[in-house]
Amino acid sequence: MTSLTTGPEPTPPAEGGPSTEPAPARKEGRDRYLDFLRTLALLRVVVYHTFGWAWLTFVFPSMGVMFALAGSLMARSLRRPALGVIRSRVRRLLLPLWIYGVVVLTILFMQGWGPAKGQEGWFWLRVLCWVVPVGSPPFPWHIGSESGLLSDTWAVQAAAPLWYLRAYFWFVLLSPLMLWLFRRMPWQTLLAPLALTAIFGTDLVDIPGQTGSAVTDFVTFGACWILGFAHHDKLLDRLPAYIPP
Repeated sequence: MTSLTTGPEPTPPAEGGPSTEPAPARKEGRDRYLDFLRTLALLRVVVYHTFGWAWLTFVFPSMGVMFALAGSLMARSLRRPALGVIRSRVRRLLLPLWIYGVVVLTILFMQGWGPAKGQEGWFWLRVLCWVVPVGSPPFPWHIGSESGLLSDTWAVQAAAPLWYLRAYFWFVLLSPLMLWLFRRMPWQTLLAPLALTAIFGTDLVDIPGQTGSAVTDFVTFGACWILGFAHHDKLLDRLPAYIPP
């Protein structure tokens, strides 16, 4: 009768010995350098609007820096599924905008602002830009009284910062496509907005009205957003460094 033999039983690891289980992946921490630049950019915005020093725009262009930082962080976030990243960013953008829009529109309607006769449909369609910032929201240039609690141009001042939200919204939506193009044609994608900025800046192409302003914002700060992609992917590290003797 044939007997079945087995090998020696495996010896259990000694108590306190090294574990064979893989160590959990470390969570990626914050980039302190980017946090410092963001803080500096926000501080520059506050100082500029407080004192009106025009030279600050040239010394430290805070808007370009903030869009570049946002592009770099977006490229890092897109390691995860794009739809979830966009949903998270859009949610964080829209909720404060809705609260702000409710306050501003309530005051405007209480002061008698409304559509001109025969333009009701177009007016209410544009009002939706206070809800989803796909374009410039409507506002009156003058409303109320100069001697009132609010200046008669308060609505212009209330709507002025919304260009940033509009540009950021579109960059977030288009980031998966822009990042895909950047990683296949990095230098072409990086230089294309700069070329368009030069064309619009020299008035070779003139787009009137708010549409022209929106296009100019998109190509100008789109270059900064894609520069953030380049920072994240370390594209600029490939440039030769020239060190003076």
